[in-house]
Amino acid sequence: MPGDPRVMRSHLLLLFTAAIWGTAFVFQEIAISAGLQTFSFNALRFAVGGLLLTPLLLFLRLRVQRGRIGQPVKDHPRRNHRPLVVGGVLMGLVLASGSALQQGGLADPQTTAGKGGFITGLYVVLVPVFGLALGKRTDLWAWLGVGLAVVGLFLLSIRIEKDRLAISQGDLLVLMGTAFWAVHILLIDHFSKRCDALALSVVQFFVCAAASGALAMFFGERVTPEALIGGWYAIAYCGVLAVAVAFTLQVFAQKHAHPTAASVIMSLEVLFAAVAGALILHETMSLLAYIGCALMLAGMLLSQLSPTQPAVEITPESA
Repeated sequence: MPGDPRVMRSHLLLLFTAAIWGTAFVFQEIAISAGLQTFSFNALRFAVGGLLLTPLLLFLRLRVQRGRIGQPVKDHPRRNHRPLVVGGVLMGLVLASGSALQQGGLADPQTTAGKGGFITGLYVVLVPVFGLALGKRTDLWAWLGVGLAVVGLFLLSIRIEKDRLAISQGDLLVLMGTAFWAVHILLIDHFSKRCDALALSVVQFFVCAAASGALAMFFGERVTPEALIGGWYAIAYCGVLAVAVAFTLQVFAQKHAHPTAASVIMSLEVLFAAVAGALILHETMSLLAYIGCALMLAGMLLSQLSPTQPAVEITPESA
């Protein structure tokens, strides 16, 4: 119902969630400035998020078990943990890959928090395109959205160097990470129907943290006391708010929100990333770059407002 206060409350919670995820790009930049390296930072923030969500998961499981007390044994079907394990591992590895490319890209001085947010948001238009491989229909609206987003990306990231067109290494890494975010969405769509969504997220966060930690050791990254002192609040923001709190808000808020409305609201995280980058880090962009951002946002919204294309479920792992 349009006048349902639960719907309005859900939309406000989703908007707050989008603000958290968008602002997280700024704190990722702060972590880099503090000396926290790519894999180490990702291992820390996803471990924090997983550890904070675990008590909530156990609490909800306990409530379910207590609700079953007194029921016949036949009402207790044996749980099939295979989708949870397989899905959690696959999603965690894809999440670790996308996060590494995104964080590595943000380390490039030419890739600001605002640019990183907009480029990352392209996964919204890539999902229906990638869905073609799974036999999912992609209509004209989605293709128009892709076209606008590509033109916008060109204006945002491409520059002329020595009479040649070039893109910064950071922008390219973030763009590569966008493909992993799109694959991650498709994995969520497949596995979330087969097991508990919260448990799936906890597993993927721990897998992502473990994979990132292993890569940090492999590449010889060191977490110094100075880096922890200088970047602890970036770890806290990205782990506590961007992962644990924002994810929990999204799960409960989407119960009463229309999928399309929820996706459009969550797409606004790219605007929050740009605004936060300008206000907190004093980032600026050229006029052409701002026009590119506007075209990219229009492309994202077009792909979500398609009358026949199912709305993409936005997830917190994109931040």
